[in-house]
Amino acid sequence: MKLLLVGCGHMGKALLGCFETNPIITNITIVDPAFESSKHQVFRNTKDVRGDFDVLVLAVKPQTYPDIKVGISVAHVISVMAGVMCDQLIADFPSSIVVRLMPNMAAAYGKGMSVLYGAKAAARSMFNLILVNTGLLKWVDEESDLDVLTLFNACGPGLLLGITQEFVAVLQQYGFTQPEAEAMMKQVFIGTSAILEHDKSSLSDLVGSIATKAGITEACLNVLQPGVQPVLEATMKAGLERILAVGE
Repeated sequence: MKLLLVGCGHMGKALLGCFETNPIITNITIVDPAFESSKHQVFRNTKDVRGDFDVLVLAVKPQTYPDIKVGISVAHVISVMAGVMCDQLIADFPSSIVVRLMPNMAAAYGKGMSVLYGAKAAARSMFNLILVNTGLLKWVDEESDLDVLTLFNACGPGLLLGITQEFVAVLQQYGFTQPEAEAMMKQVFIGTSAILEHDKSSLSDLVGSIATKAGITEACLNVLQPGVQPVLEATMKAGLERILAVGE
């Protein structure tokens, strides 16, 4: 399969690594104003690209999409742009099968959680093959669900890392240097991820196995958890408002 990747920033690079290790993708062309590659043909502008492709991946900022002119024949279109609706993409690519994809940066390591919308069930298997190396794939039947899950999925790693930064800041208040605090919290995060990967218990059971009755962790959670939910609700509201603004 011939694949055209338009946009090779952070997310585009993460997906590029997945495509490079996918045996069904035999040729990759990239369009990006700054990206350099010795392995793939790179163009600076979509207007310079000619020929037919099996897959087009749009991994650009949604604000730049109106300026992109893709004059090629393509069978499958994958959009990673938040806020650009399927109806618009279908109008722009009427002869293609179009899906929206919301991945996260963990796709670079094959550990991503990607949400997809669009394409009838019969056509989804091809997209599953194209994206197989990104990690877990989840299809949704409502486009509004993709926008909601974007906040937990695509934004999730950034939000969790942001919370980890707050732990680092508290550790510094107790006299630890920033490098010491970061090293410790990174390892706690890595270790917690290993627990989640290898222990198939529910989250409730996992928390219960650590937060024993009348223990230290339980005392901490009794303070933390009541205050977290309203903050998360406000966080999600801000994210949804931003998605709607981007799509206007």
